[in-house]
Amino acid sequence: MKRTLTLALLASPLLTQAAPPSAPVRQFLESYCVKCHGPDKQKGDLRLDTVAAPTRDGKIGEIWGLIAEQVDAGDMPPKKEKRPPQAAVAAFLA
Repeated sequence: MKRTLTLALLASPLLTQAAPPSAPVRQFLESYCVKCHGPDKQKGDLRLDTVAAPTRDGKIGEIWGLIAEQVDAGDMPPKKEKRPPQAAVAAFLA
């Protein structure tokens, strides 16, 4: 799965060409993701502080689908990092 996410994220410049995410999604990303996927570090070639809003279609939708799978499975954020409460995960995935 991680290889699939990394390969899909090679197209990550596409993530910045649409509207920004909603405030709740941005807050989740800032709280749990940007430390490893932000301006200072882009693990897996993924930068989430400048990401476009989630969609259900096209490359942006495909990449957000992979991100959602990682969060839903509990693979992200990694267990050694600050973990979101289940309610925050549910709201992020809604």
